[in-house]
Amino acid sequence: MLRIAFVEWPEALSTSDYQWGALKDSVTAASPDILLTNELPFGSWLSDTDVFSEDEANASLHAHEKGLEGLIDLSLPAIISTRPVWNGKRLANEAFVLENGAVRPLHRKQYFPNEPGWFESKWYSGDRSGFEVAEVLRIKVGTLV
Repeated sequence: MLRIAFVEWPEALSTSDYQWGALKDSVTAASPDILLTNELPFGSWLSDTDVFSEDEANASLHAHEKGLEGLIDLSLPAIISTRPVWNGKRLANEAFVLENGAVRPLHRKQYFPNEPGWFESKWYSGDRSGFEVAEVLRIKVGTLV
């Protein structure tokens, strides 16, 4: 049986905080095969403000690098999460899978809201990383169209 766990960790999470120990213990006790985290789980939520700051972007990158170390320390078979990475002069919101201590990018978010609390378009830009064009076959009553 495959055990999958999903977490919605608190904003501004850091593996240096007291709460990380309890969260880590909880995940370890559940012993999932796959852990799915909330979006951009470490550091402050940048999109609260509509003004891009390179310093805050770098702080988020650092928080997620430290967070990745914490995820690796969980020693789970697979973790799916997201992290900020530079994409030109803004960030990209990159989904990744962590397997056996190795990170493999999956895709980058493409749609970014622009409204109070979600000024993502000010902070992030998309690209086609991780997206492949797929052909779709349509079947119509025994005939391939």
